[in-house]
This record gives sequence, C-alpha cells and structure tokens, in this order.
Amino acid sequence: MKFLGLVLCLFITGVVGSYAQDSGPKEWTPWVAVEGDWVKFAVITSFEEPPEKLAKKDLKQLRVGCLIAGRLTGEIPPELKGVKTFRVLYTEYGEFNRDGFFRESSIEVPHLSKAQYIPQVGISRKATQFDLSEASKPITELEMTTTVPTILSELGVSPFKTKIRGRQYWVGADWRRKGKTVEIKIRDYRPNVPATPTPSPTP
Repeated sequence: MKFLGLVLCLFITGVVGSYAQDSGPKEWTPWVAVEGDWVKFAVITSFEEPPEKLAKKDLKQLRVGCLIAGRLTGEIPPELKGVKTFRVLYTEYGEFNRDGFFRESSIEVPHLSKAQYIPQVGISRKATQFDLSEASKPITELEMTTTVPTILSELGVSPFKTKIRGRQYWVGADWRRKGKTVEIKIRDYRPNVPATPTPSPTP
C-alpha cells in the first residue's frame, strides 16, 4: 500500500513538474530578434493612386497599400517549447479590417507541428519618400495561394490562387513569450526605420 502511495506521489509530482516546465515564463520575456526561418513575413506594397497621378499629388495626400503575408514552418526553437498560440502584431503598420466590421492590430494562430500560412492582412498607411522613390521601379507580379479549411478541401475545394501586382519586401520580426503565448512583432519594410516594440494589445 505504501509502495502504491509512493508511486502515486511520484506520478503527481512528475505531472505538476512537466506542466510547470511547459507553461513557459509567467511574465513577458524581453524582445528578441527572430533568427532562422521558423517564421517568415513578406510585405507587398502598391499605391492606391495610379502612376500618372502620383506626381501631381502632395506626398502627404498619398497612401500605400500593404499586403502582409506570413508563414510558420512548424519547427520552432527550443525556447518556444510548449507554445500553444502565436499572436502576430501589426503595430508598425496600423490596423486592418476584420470581417468588414471591426478594426484589429493583431491576429492569433495556433501552433501546429506542420507548416502553415498566416492569414493575409491588408493595411493602408501614409506613403513616405521611400515609397515614392520605389514607385519608379518595375512592378513584380506574384501569385498568392489562399488555403481552405480542411472540411472544404475534403469536399474537393481547391486552394484559391490570385495574382497580385506590387513590390515585395522580406521583413524581419521580433518575438517575446509569456506562458504558452508568443507575440511576433513585424518590422517596417522600409530601410533605416528602427524597430520600436510596443506593449501587447491584450494582457
């Protein structure tokens, strides 16, 4: 009987220890630059005004559209063991429409052991001189693939493919962790713009 009690005690201790180990830090860790390619982001920009009108307008009146796409490989660094949720922050770019009714500055995706695409987000922001200078360069045509839910793919619905014209920039990111949540903050696509990590939008 004492032996069974000892076994039960050790089992409970192991479970509690394992839970504590996987729960992660209780407070936000310092921001750290993303290293490796476990998460990648690309920003595709295009002016909301046609090229012939850009030169006729004041820079302060111009806006540029930013389509932000991301991808998680499923293979995360050891420091992120036990993570359940990734919260992607778009605070460097602004807010985006969510279902046409709400304005959001972040999006959450679950951690999966396989590669997955982060939902695309479109944000309109004020143009800068850098954007205006880039407007004279050739535009790249890209093909974007939008995945469909598993239940639809089982019914034979194929991923949606759309062609997008714009300028593509690969951008870096910073991350921090609290418990089982990791926040990923995307950096600005323009050069010489320092990263300014901001607090989480939610506790």
